[in-house]
Amino acid sequence: MQKFIFDQDVTPPTISCPANVTVECLEDVPPIDINDVNASDLCGMVVITHVSDVEDLIICPKTITRTYRATDACDNSVDCIQLINIWDQTRPVITCPADMEMDCASEVPPVDLGSVIASDNCAAQAMVMHLGDESFPGFCVNNFQVKRTYKATDACNNTAVCTQTITINDDIVPVISNCPANITVTCESLVPVV
Repeated sequence: MQKFIFDQDVTPPTISCPANVTVECLEDVPPIDINDVNASDLCGMVVITHVSDVEDLIICPKTITRTYRATDACDNSVDCIQLINIWDQTRPVITCPADMEMDCASEVPPVDLGSVIASDNCAAQAMVMHLGDESFPGFCVNNFQVKRTYKATDACNNTAVCTQTITINDDIVPVISNCPANITVTCESLVPVV
């Protein structure tokens, strides 16, 4: 009777993932690419697949755990993990409305968030808020300065601030009209009372 001895491959392949990376924005995350994964097997053929991308629940910094798998012809498999860290450390850019000068306190415009321009290096829009107005009094009611400050905040709480200066300076002389007509009187006692 002839005996047959069967060898069975129970050794998994070896696998090496791409290096861990850190990027600033979600849109900068490198695409899935099995060609960046190195794998080999004692028996030759190995198939590489992408298993999953799992994001943690933290907004910033966020980590994506990317898993690749190498499988040989005998269905032995091994996984490797690439960590992709997303951490935006760049401040947004904010531009206040132009400085203004006017004659009267009543002309000071209200706060206008729509007139503030804010942008961020990442796709998510920076949020704009009004931090407050600080007044610097002058010598009269219509002579003072207002420093109006706005702030932009991105998704990772990076902030930028700008200040608009509003100057109130009444330098226009008043206008008088309708003075009484000139009159002539015979005695000083007849001069009308003001």
